[in-house]
Amino acid sequence: MADFPTFAYHVKPLFDDFIKNVTNFNELDSAYKTKGLVWSVKEFYLYSDPLVSAIALCLAFAFWTWVLSIFTRNFSQVDRLWSILPVFFTWHFILHGYLNARGIILGSLTTIWGARLTYNYARKGGYKWESEDYRWAYLKQHIHWSIFEITNIIFTSLFQCFLLLAMTLPSYVVWYNASTSPLNLWDLFASIMFVGFFTGELIADDQQWKFQSEKRKLIANANKNLLKETTIFEGDYSLGFLIHGLFRYSRHPNYFCEMGVWWSYYLFSVAAVPSSSKLQWILNWTIVGTLSLTILFQITTHLTEIITKNKYPMYESYRKNTSRLIPWFPGKDITKKNK
Repeated sequence: MADFPTFAYHVKPLFDDFIKNVTNFNELDSAYKTKGLVWSVKEFYLYSDPLVSAIALCLAFAFWTWVLSIFTRNFSQVDRLWSILPVFFTWHFILHGYLNARGIILGSLTTIWGARLTYNYARKGGYKWESEDYRWAYLKQHIHWSIFEITNIIFTSLFQCFLLLAMTLPSYVVWYNASTSPLNLWDLFASIMFVGFFTGELIADDQQWKFQSEKRKLIANANKNLLKETTIFEGDYSLGFLIHGLFRYSRHPNYFCEMGVWWSYYLFSVAAVPSSSKLQWILNWTIVGTLSLTILFQITTHLTEIITKNKYPMYESYRKNTSRLIPWFPGKDITKKNK
């Protein structure tokens, strides 16, 4: 067996076989009639390469989220899977064959990440049926409806589901080399990085949650007492957005740490390669998911800041004084205090 599942000689033939099999309607019909649907699906899952079955599952998830978005007109269906599918696909690869220590470590770290992100999304009301990311409403107002519908199919449903799969491709390498590559210093380095970025994201999200919760209470109290918000707010609340804690060093520390988590995840693909081949595979094709996620964050951060700048007048001053993503030395304090 090769040291690494190369794209040209290992992965591409799998794609070719997959396309050939799913377009062979006579064979599919014959299998359905002789074995039944459930047995055919079970057999396909157990005996196919895990990457092939993962692609089939990904297509099913993409189709399901698209159908839901069409009938509900709520375009955050995939958003609800962001903390779930990476955990699912990680264990899908790791449990497909020989289970080793590296797989258990990676699967456990990813599960903890997913549980924390699911909790954070749930406490913000993300799983409520009517909940929808505010950026979708903004896009619907600023682009033609036909373009939005195409975006919903290609980007919202299809691309995002495949991105969530692509992010976990390093675990495919962990499965592929499960019996040939023991734990090494790369695993330790990747694990420490993962935990560090995970902790940073946890702190940033918690700081944001506490700030937003208190801001809602202050606004509710101001409305109840028929007061202007600006007469009772001070500090960050006078601005409408958080600029202290980790947000003093980065405008989006949670985004930065989330990207860091997945770059740490990617390093496990290098750790899984035998020692003699590590330098050769430091950059490998499983980087496509992590790289795509990093690019996506640049786009979504830009969109988020356009909306925030239009909503809060002082955000431009914060933007000029504070690093966008990478934590850096803080600028001047732009908050005002009541006297």
